Amino acid sequence: MSRLDIEALRTLCAIAEHGGITRASEHLSLSHSEFVRLFLLEFQVFFATLQLRHKTWQMNQRSQAHRTNFL
Repeated sequence: MSRLDIEALRTLCAIAEHGGITRASEHLSLSHSEFVRLFLLEFQVFFATLQLRHKTWQMNQRSQAHRTNFL
């Protein structure tokens, strides 16, 4: 994922503050194309978070397996 610009961060904050894309787009008075951009942005953040959680889970599993083999 590329670096987020200031506008994207502002948009992401609005999504969090207003509880979703629809309310955030209404609050920010966004057009349909900007609304779609919001949706894609939220999906990218969700997917990146999911990947990070999976990597963390894998690391924990490896650590537990290593401790079990060591004992």
